[in-house]
Amino acid sequence: MTRIFAITMGLVCLLTITAFGQNGGRVWLDEVEGLMDGEIPIPGGPVTFHMSHQNYDPVNKVKGMVNGYELCATGGVTWVGSWGLDPSFPANDWFDLVFSIGQFGWDGAGCDSVRFGGSVMVGTGLPPGFFGPVYYITVDFDDNSAFIGETFCLDSAYCPPSGNWMWSYGSAVGAFPPDWDGPHCFDLVSCCRGTRGNVDGDPADQVDIADLIYMADWMFSDAGGDPDDYGPPPPCLAEADIDGSGANDITDLVGLVDFMFNGGAPPADCP
Repeated sequence: MTRIFAITMGLVCLLTITAFGQNGGRVWLDEVEGLMDGEIPIPGGPVTFHMSHQNYDPVNKVKGMVNGYELCATGGVTWVGSWGLDPSFPANDWFDLVFSIGQFGWDGAGCDSVRFGGSVMVGTGLPPGFFGPVYYITVDFDDNSAFIGETFCLDSAYCPPSGNWMWSYGSAVGAFPPDWDGPHCFDLVSCCRGTRGNVDGDPADQVDIADLIYMADWMFSDAGGDPDDYGPPPPCLAEADIDGSGANDITDLVGLVDFMFNGGAPPADCP
């Protein structure tokens, strides 16, 4: 009798799993653009955090979801933020009742929060088995050498009013907090590494004739002084400060020429 009961309960559980699938999902930091060797360069360009979702359930769609994030930095670091949807994610079609992105207390210092959330009326929702990019957060740090050595972190967070980190599959299935692979923390470092002179931002960090040409194009115009005809600025201005004086000027260009062709002093060390 006990064995029959156990077999019966096992079949019930199996049918339940078959009917409702595997509930829950995950959110993870899929890619970070703008890092240098896994760290945030100062000064540097924007740093973009790309978030992806996976719906573990092969049967049921996510009918409503709320995912909030908190971005915090130590030591008075300041930044400008922006956010948006991945171009491949049809948020307004899938979440036809509402899909919104809201920021809370965003002032570019200390800790800022942003929330992504949506709910369906008759829409697709997050489809069963979905796996892919959904949205991104971009942070552009202010250029201040005092920030070097500080830390910046991205983590999940409660954001009002809908608030909790949660995915809902509807009353018949339930609601579950998706897994999250954070927090993620990054050191803020100088964009200049080793010795100066990598003016063109070569990933191999080589100092060669390409750097000399890049600096000359940046400093001098070929067409009567039109600012539009100047070359782009160096990705890291400290790399172009060849003599380490704290200023980018003609002495840096002359110093780089002397080093390359006349046996002059090598570029100064990075700060």
